[in-house]
Amino acid sequence: MIFGDRRFMSFMLITTTVLTFDRARAVEYNYLDSFTSWTNSSISGTSNDAGNIFVNWTSGSIGETFQWLPIEFHSGDNFGTVSNLVNMLSLAIDNGDLGDAVYLYHLINYNGYAQYISYEKDSDFCNDVILDVRHTRGHVTYEDLALSTNSKDLAAFYRSLPPYPFCPIEQKLVLAEGMTCSSRHAAPRPACVLLYNWLESSSINITAPPRAYCKYGCCISFRRH
Repeated sequence: MIFGDRRFMSFMLITTTVLTFDRARAVEYNYLDSFTSWTNSSISGTSNDAGNIFVNWTSGSIGETFQWLPIEFHSGDNFGTVSNLVNMLSLAIDNGDLGDAVYLYHLINYNGYAQYISYEKDSDFCNDVILDVRHTRGHVTYEDLALSTNSKDLAAFYRSLPPYPFCPIEQKLVLAEGMTCSSRHAAPRPACVLLYNWLESSSINITAPPRAYCKYGCCISFRRH
């Protein structure tokens, strides 16, 4: 499916990591089948390899439109899978499949663990998409996302999201009264224990970039100082 509004077609993704799956190989597989497999959660397991993931956005790109942060973390167990997803994200942007791109961006930030992408109304993914659309200040709607995804379930999810008031750029998009703390959004404790043990036994220099590490479905980041 090609996104109807061509203003996103020229937005380019810049990656600064040498990926295990290069762009030429990404084109070889069937994007539609692969994306459908991800959204149906039929892909499981990890690639069991490690590496750094870096993705930056060009000026005027959809990354800037959604105010997405650059992706910068060390995957301790799923580098090949996440690298593949980065290439899929680039293809989705080139094809104008904006709804797919939103899903893939957040899946990459979950270290490629599709089980953490939930369509429940109070899920992290739900909150992330609502904020993504708010950040565009009316330039992108939920219907735009629904019309530009290759997944029927994902389209239905986008259309189910609640309407929101327009927020001027001067106003904080996340209102204090709308924010609550909940353990329901916490990473699985066993995964975080394993991540901690892995970091403790590794020789990784946490003071050097990327200063963010993901493994076993749990992520941690460190301040520069």
